Amino acid sequence: MRESVDEVEIDRRASGTTVRLRRARSPEVPGGRSAPECDVQVHETSSGVVAVVRGNVPVDAGPSLRRTLTTAARGGTVPLTVDLSGLGVEKGGVEHALLAVDEALRAAGNRLTVRTG
Repeated sequence: MRESVDEVEIDRRASGTTVRLRRARSPEVPGGRSAPECDVQVHETSSGVVAVVRGNVPVDAGPSLRRTLTTAARGGTVPLTVDLSGLGVEKGGVEHALLAVDEALRAAGNRLTVRTG
């Protein structure tokens, strides 16, 4: 469930457990349209999965990128290489996404490789 939403809150009490799932809304640009998200292309290789990220990844797009990369790495069970050479000027959401994906990969005994140029 953590991979499908942006925030999970679990409240355990003697009377029962409450789980709250939150998913951030897509950022909006003037005119009511959603902000363009980055493009992620995923392909498999003999040594794992490669995800090529192109375009801008503002802070608000970080959770979406995290979900995409974690899904590409099958929850951390497959080694992942992320190619950021086509990254745009807005990069605020990349660091958090990569840290979370790296944590999932390490927990499963795999590794994250990042290419920047």
